[in-house]
Amino acid sequence: MSEITENSSNEINNATRCPHLREKIKTSGSCIKTQRGAPILYRFSELNEHVAISPFVKMMKDWMYDFVAKPHADLGRKGAVCPWVPLSLKQDKLFFVEIDQNNLTEDEICQILIDYRDKFLSMEPTTGTNSLQKSFVILFPFLGPNSSDIIDSVHFKMKKEFVENRLMLGDFYENNFSPGLRNIEFRPLCSPVPMLVIRYMVETDLFFLESPKHPLCERAFFLRSYLTAFRGQISASKMNDVLDSLIKIEIEQRKAKFTINE
Repeated sequence: MSEITENSSNEINNATRCPHLREKIKTSGSCIKTQRGAPILYRFSELNEHVAISPFVKMMKDWMYDFVAKPHADLGRKGAVCPWVPLSLKQDKLFFVEIDQNNLTEDEICQILIDYRDKFLSMEPTTGTNSLQKSFVILFPFLGPNSSDIIDSVHFKMKKEFVENRLMLGDFYENNFSPGLRNIEFRPLCSPVPMLVIRYMVETDLFFLESPKHPLCERAFFLRSYLTAFRGQISASKMNDVLDSLIKIEIEQRKAKFTINE
């Protein structure tokens, strides 16, 4: 098992948005493997019961409870940073797993995500409002100095496959400077440990699906997937907004095609 390196300790200490964690986490010693073979998927409520949980999992448990599940002065609205997490904690549907391998390739990480996607889709509840609180938090603490780029790249590659299954794939890492929805100075995706999060898509995810950072063809795919997922559930005005966005994307695609042909 890889020991916690000096760089790993620095990453923990540099978690500037989570200063309360610094006194709670001890960065000496080894990261203990939870079991032989595949890592254990723990419910949030089980984390305090297992001495084999690594410092990284303990740190992210605290970060999730003390930051993500709580209000924040810079958020720009009332309620928790992630409005779904408090209910997920209450219903005990938040699961953690630590991938304790290093030197993973992007293809290997993609396969890990596919495996956990399939497990997520098969784990009850799979339908109804109660299923919306189910989330998998997959930690990758040993990706090295390029962890942010790796997580970003994997997220970009895999998002389409997840959206197609009515799932969202969240990317979190220390220098993820994606702005909050209501305050561009707020950084809700800035996480002390690199991680990817799997959950079901909800109606308010439309903002993330029409982001201009995605190519036009993918944005069109995301919007069509959204309409398929929420057909008959969203208001007529929102349906029209999505259709208008699709039309604009098609116009941009045609303009780009004519420009290339010229």
